[in-house]
Amino acid sequence: MEYFDFIKPRELDNLPEEPQLAFARVVEIAQPRLIDRIRDLDHNDRDGWALIQEAKYGFQGLVMGAARKYSIEPFSKSDMPLLKNYNDEDYRQFRHDLSMYITQIMLNAADADRSNSVPLIEEKRQRLRTYVFHLREAIDKSDLPDWRKDRLHKRLNDLEQELIKPRVNMTVVAGIVAAVLAVTSDAGGAYDTISKVATFILREIGQAKEADDEQKKISYDAPIALLPPRSPEAERQGRGRKTAPGSFQRDEMDDEIPF
Repeated sequence: MEYFDFIKPRELDNLPEEPQLAFARVVEIAQPRLIDRIRDLDHNDRDGWALIQEAKYGFQGLVMGAARKYSIEPFSKSDMPLLKNYNDEDYRQFRHDLSMYITQIMLNAADADRSNSVPLIEEKRQRLRTYVFHLREAIDKSDLPDWRKDRLHKRLNDLEQELIKPRVNMTVVAGIVAAVLAVTSDAGGAYDTISKVATFILREIGQAKEADDEQKKISYDAPIALLPPRSPEAERQGRGRKTAPGSFQRDEMDDEIPF
């Protein structure tokens, strides 16, 4: 299996900007296709086993290529095993190491999401919805062209959807408000009202975040670097332990762990 067997056209158009999350998304896209490929192959047949190994080798190559692109240690500085020497132990170790790194990436992302979001009490949520209603009114009363009003209403629909969530993402709210202000900058007298209401929305979100941080006493530490699955000493001791090339040894957990 090669790149286009794992990644289809346009699937990477909306990758996250953050490199670690982009890497995790590539793995998320490619992984089910590996599983689909090997599901119906016969592990006990020599030809079937060769096809399974080829698929696993292709998946590992894709992941390590993505790691080099996004500078994900240690994969970005690791060498692919030679195909002629590739065996099931190489893949099993790679799979479990990858699982550990993906776990760290996703847990770090969850921490970042929490630090960049805020829960809202119902009273504040209702107040924000009222501000959105007044924004719609001001937009409708403006002399902006209808196509621009439609675009603004879609932005406000997105804002209302964000306000439904248990934790509201401050970056999403600020981005939508900034876009509304940019599009309405030539709205004449309506802009004063729009600008005023937009300020109220940002103030409400800011106050809610300040209260949440004070309650939880959050410390804003630098992002935690990803830690390797083994210490350098354990890595050195583990080198050279391989099964013979062409071995039909199978990991009992292959069907349970999706890597």
